[in-house]
Amino acid sequence: MNFAVKAVLVASLLAAALPAQACFAPPPELVKHHRDLVADSATIVLARALAPDSAETGHSLGVATPHFEAVEVLKGEIAPTFSLENGRYLVASEEQEFLLDDFVSDFSGHRDIAVWDRFRTRQWNESDCGMMPRFEPGETYLLFPDHPHWRAYELIRSEDDLWLTAVRNLLADSTRRAGLAVTVPQWLSFARGAFVVRAASCETANFDIVEVLVGNAEGKWVPSSQSRTQYYGTGWTCEIGSRLLVVAYQEGWTDPEYADFGLFNVDNGTVDFSKAIDGEVIDGTPVGGTELDVAGSRVRSLDALKIELAKLQQP
Repeated sequence: MNFAVKAVLVASLLAAALPAQACFAPPPELVKHHRDLVADSATIVLARALAPDSAETGHSLGVATPHFEAVEVLKGEIAPTFSLENGRYLVASEEQEFLLDDFVSDFSGHRDIAVWDRFRTRQWNESDCGMMPRFEPGETYLLFPDHPHWRAYELIRSEDDLWLTAVRNLLADSTRRAGLAVTVPQWLSFARGAFVVRAASCETANFDIVEVLVGNAEGKWVPSSQSRTQYYGTGWTCEIGSRLLVVAYQEGWTDPEYADFGLFNVDNGTVDFSKAIDGEVIDGTPVGGTELDVAGSRVRSLDALKIELAKLQQP
């Protein structure tokens, strides 16, 4: 299931669960910038989820309190073994099935651009605005036990995981703007796809894919009807032959009605990443933007981008 559809289903489930107490928007404390999460947390620990008590089997796992073994304490103090009272063991029950792929994902070591630009996380708040994270025995998680937050329970499967790296960086230097500093080409390399399209028809918003920078793409690209409405309202005027750089935030970008893109105008072979036609610009807007610290010029030529991206792909 793609990310955009999943977000709609999550919102629907939360709204339907407790109509009288529905949480239609997460409290700011649960989604604040990861820099503030690290600074405001008293304890941060890398911990392995232990097997549940022998009596906690089957469906009862969904209400059992998960137990953990501390692997590394990054900040503060915590017992060698501890429990999270607001947590539960993961059960593939009927109401959880459509969420299960994110619950058990580390998002490619948190290299998925949607983690940083779209706040994609393993957990969301419940319908009462509280957090009830789920855990699998044997897996390792980066936990913020005293600070409920969407990012407070992420799955870690490698030492070079970027979320773990970001937290370590902030603990080493609290003056950083973000846990990770990247260049524009590095930011672009996290995308599920990045390709240049040329307008074949402005009336039908039909574009030919003419050049691929990241991932694999070919043939036609058709934006969603919602995207067409958004970008035609930004002052950009479609002309036959005009070009756009499409940055894909998810797999399945060929499905126009559900795809999630950032769109940038290509003018004489140059892209200004500070001016998005559709989607969020790198430096953010009042409703969001990347949580990465993107350094360097926002204006880049396609030729220079291709050279830098090729370097990043070298072993």
